[in-house]
Amino acid sequence: MNKNELMNKREVDNNVNESLQVYKDLFDKIDLGIANFYVRRTGKSIKSVCFHVINPSFEELLQVESATILGKWFPEKKRNAYDSPFHWLISRLGEPRAEKSKFTHFFNSVNRWCTVEIIPLQTDYYGLILTDETEKVNMDTSIQHQLEVLKRVGEHLHVGGFEYDLLSHTMYWSDEMFTIHELDIGEAPDLEQTLSFYTSADRPKLREALKAGLVDGTPFDLELEIITANGNKKQVRIFAQPIFRHNRLVKLGGGILDITVLYKNQHELNQLNRELERSNKELEEFAYVASHDLQEPIRTISAFTELLVTRLGTNLDDKSQMFVEYILGGTSKIKRMINDLLAYSRVNTSKNPSVVFSTQTALENVLELLRKKIYEHNATVTYSSMPEISFQQSLFERLLMNLIDNGLKYNKSSKPKIHIEALESSGFVTFSVKDNGIGIPEIYKNDVFVIFKRFAGEEVQGSGMGLAIAHRIISKGGGDIWYESTEGEGTTFFFKLPKK
Repeated sequence: MNKNELMNKREVDNNVNESLQVYKDLFDKIDLGIANFYVRRTGKSIKSVCFHVINPSFEELLQVESATILGKWFPEKKRNAYDSPFHWLISRLGEPRAEKSKFTHFFNSVNRWCTVEIIPLQTDYYGLILTDETEKVNMDTSIQHQLEVLKRVGEHLHVGGFEYDLLSHTMYWSDEMFTIHELDIGEAPDLEQTLSFYTSADRPKLREALKAGLVDGTPFDLELEIITANGNKKQVRIFAQPIFRHNRLVKLGGGILDITVLYKNQHELNQLNRELERSNKELEEFAYVASHDLQEPIRTISAFTELLVTRLGTNLDDKSQMFVEYILGGTSKIKRMINDLLAYSRVNTSKNPSVVFSTQTALENVLELLRKKIYEHNATVTYSSMPEISFQQSLFERLLMNLIDNGLKYNKSSKPKIHIEALESSGFVTFSVKDNGIGIPEIYKNDVFVIFKRFAGEEVQGSGMGLAIAHRIISKGGGDIWYESTEGEGTTFFFKLPKK
């Protein structure tokens, strides 16, 4: 071998060594599990395998060590292939084959999904490539599960999904879309066919919305009417959002919600509300007119009774005098009831605007009006600092007057005590009016705020309207009213109103 030939051989050897090193580096660092193995046969059936070489990724994927498996036959001293940790490989190999095979396998021992590729290299000698598919399989499973959940939810809520691909100009419909349109499940209609389901009045609205969505990526949300394949009319809510990829509009996706039943119920509810509003208005007008018109005959009865007493003077015997007192007492009670009924009807018809005012000033106004009554009952009324709120001041004062008056009337203590407090929290003010009166028996808990309900005997004057009026005032203000009471010890009324 001359000098040139020797140099050429060395160069070739170096190149081969470099290539082998590159191959070895790739073999060691690639994230695919790679192995070569021999097989041993009994007749045509493969009964065991022996690994010749494995790379680090193979060890990591199957959690094995080369020292424990290289050069060893599996199964070795085992009754059958299924006693081997590589039974999956032996069972898949079956008989020797010339073509490669590829399949997905779940490895229980490491809880991992892999794509397995077996490549025949020589007689009874194979290559093996493992690709970790765990994340992909889990994601596919999760997506499939979510799709199943969405499908069930869509069927339950009557929501169909659609997607229009601007690149392929194809439309996708979910199964529920076909159900809503009363079509057999199959190929989704195109855009024009989809538009044809909408009534002539609503079709232009949807066409304009779709145009804006497909050209500019403008989302939309509309309530429209469709006529199904079977000729039935349905109210639907159709909504869509653009889908961008790399700042390019590629799809328009959305859904259709069948709101036919909801629309019908809402329409009926609106009708009922209108009728209820009209009925309440008529009732309030009737109560006002009736109460106002009743005032005159009551005044006439009182006036003529008093004239009769004046004319007869001492000629009235005791029984006649008792009858007169019954008449005057009855008319006085009817007057109170009429006045309270008028007050009750005026709560909702009050046109006074809400204004910001000091509730402490309002309370002081009420106490001034009740000063004589407080003195006559030998009562003490105290209060803490009171905030400002936005409400109708006249109604607020009427509310406080009714609650304080109740605390005075329904009180057998020689020294009645009433205390008013206010507590601000989360945009609301909760007021409390506490007394040491007779309390409210538990049996009346459901009737406290009902009109003309009384819980004391005739010895206490009242119409049974005070708390009903209080309740109506609070309802008008969007608040709440309740009470706590212990019979024989007293009652605390609470009411909550928005601060603004």
